[in-house]
Amino acid sequence: MKNSINNFTRKDSTNIKAIAILIMVYYHSVALSGISNVAVIGKFFERTGNICVSMFAFISAYGITKKMEGMYKEHSKKRIAYKIILGRIRKLYFSYVPAFLFAAAGTLIFDLVHYIVRNERINTFTEVYGHGDKGILHALINALGLNHLIYGDYLYTLNQTWWYMSLALIIAIVTPIIVIIFEKRYLEIAMYIITIALMLLLKNEYLQYLSIIYVGIKVAEREKFATTNGKSLMILAIPIIVWLVYRGTVNGEWNTVVNCLATYPIIVFCLLIIGSRKSKILEILGKNSANIFYLHSFVYLYWKPMAKVIHKLKFGVLIWIGTVAVSLVLSAVLEIIKKSLLKIIFKEKGVAND
Repeated sequence: MKNSINNFTRKDSTNIKAIAILIMVYYHSVALSGISNVAVIGKFFERTGNICVSMFAFISAYGITKKMEGMYKEHSKKRIAYKIILGRIRKLYFSYVPAFLFAAAGTLIFDLVHYIVRNERINTFTEVYGHGDKGILHALINALGLNHLIYGDYLYTLNQTWWYMSLALIIAIVTPIIVIIFEKRYLEIAMYIITIALMLLLKNEYLQYLSIIYVGIKVAEREKFATTNGKSLMILAIPIIVWLVYRGTVNGEWNTVVNCLATYPIIVFCLLIIGSRKSKILEILGKNSANIFYLHSFVYLYWKPMAKVIHKLKFGVLIWIGTVAVSLVLSAVLEIIKKSLLKIIFKEKGVAND
């Protein structure tokens, strides 16, 4: 075994995204639905499956910090933070908004299919968002990925799993600021103390996710991604054991922070297991992970006609595989639409410039 993992490469990031998205789809489509054919596995992922969220959050915080390090020679630190924040938000919306529109169009189509097949009229948009000006406002907030931050769970959203967009935006805005704050040791310590105090007082989920931002930043600032000798692995195993025990027994209000503290060690062990082997399946899943995240809940739940077909597979593992497979197909269709629209836009710009 190697004594260290020197770098967290783009390939490593893609592989971890693939693992995280596989966990997410199983967690949502099988574990939380209570349809696992192996009760122990279903129960395990029902308790621990949301670790996928902090895995994605770690990759984001780590990546932002590394990008900032690479820009220090070119710009002032405030300028770098400003550029990173704007660039990250733009990237998030370029990914999310087309998926939102694609899902909205799919919802209209499947509402129509439901009416044709069942002769029962459904208007998902008014059911989700309400009527009139308020309905338009709720839809706009959902299109911006802010509904969970503003309204909380299950309100005014076509897809409950889109709540992560609120967290992704927070990570994009907060991480560069914290990186600059952490340059002063006394400010870093003060930040930890304030965060812990606020977490204890408010028990807010978003505050708990600050811990994964801190971990991502500190790991990114290290010379090596991880030391993997026997002693280091034993130390890394401790937060994983705490995570398993806590989530398996208490499973309470500190789930998020426990997940966050176990995430980096879990990623290290995943990288050791995967090694340097190149997997085409992981590569495809990792590159499509954002679209799978946006769309998989429609496949097994929200688009009723499609969901009924998926659930005819009966076995939990087949429903999981079927959901992943259909989500990949939808991702491919979405990417074709996006590329086609970009070609049209740039072609029109070219004509206008001529």
